[in-house]
Amino acid sequence: MSPTTLARRAKAGRLKTAKSDRLVALIAVFQQARSLFENDATAAAKWMSSPVQGLGLKWPLDMLRTRVEINAV
Repeated sequence: MSPTTLARRAKAGRLKTAKSDRLVALIAVFQQARSLFENDATAAAKWMSSPVQGLGLKWPLDMLRTRVEINAV
């Protein structure tokens, strides 16, 4: 989500359902990644924005659009 869209939605007071679901998925995946990297947020963020061999060289961040992809991450 672009910063402009986020600011507009913050002003309106809510996100659309699809964006809200994706944000919740991002938070859940990031928490799991932090756990994997012994609570190292920097390492988790780097992993989420890098190609992962086990995900077909896709970035975990790019795989948060569907439940199937979220579960794969």
